[in-house]
Amino acid sequence: MTACLGIALVVAPTLAAAEWFADLYLGAAFTQRHEVTTETPTGTTSHPDIGFNRSAAFGGRAGYWFDIVGVGVDASHFRPDTVPSSLKRFDFYVTPLSLDLMVRWPLLSSTEHPHGRLQPFVAAGPVAAYVEGKDTTNFAPANQFDAGFFFRGQAEAGVVWEFRPNLGLLAEYRFTHFSPDLHFTGGRLQTDLDTHYALFGLSLRF
Repeated sequence: MTACLGIALVVAPTLAAAEWFADLYLGAAFTQRHEVTTETPTGTTSHPDIGFNRSAAFGGRAGYWFDIVGVGVDASHFRPDTVPSSLKRFDFYVTPLSLDLMVRWPLLSSTEHPHGRLQPFVAAGPVAAYVEGKDTTNFAPANQFDAGFFFRGQAEAGVVWEFRPNLGLLAEYRFTHFSPDLHFTGGRLQTDLDTHYALFGLSLRF
């Protein structure tokens, strides 16, 4: 009996602190300038310091908090098309799918907000990015298309402000790294997409 009571006292707070969550967000993605390498029948060409357009970014995340530690599944999308220079325009369509391990710090707890009105958090995990690439005139024939999954990682840091019980405003910084290697008739393109994000949205807890 005593043992059962002890187990109940340990488990009950844990269950009370656990919750499901769902986030919806949008913002901007800033992909760093980087070298792009192209291979054609005439040889390999290095295009240094290629710029990428700033892109809108949007997506959603769902998961479960085990008190201060949680797990989440995230899907997002952005388009870091290249800025024409020595490399003619090349369009990227990037859809990262990630599994995150998350840690939060519940601050300003109350009866209405038992997990904290203010919840800073960090997260990191592996990512499978579905990258689609559309060429213009870098390869012959023109306007070719290739796609594939590329595996790397991402890291996040943010905060949720619960302005109502179980509903909060989300602000998040994110970084992702991918290295697409796309193949075309008569050519190949390789680069790194290192991207910083500023994201804002809503977080629902239930």
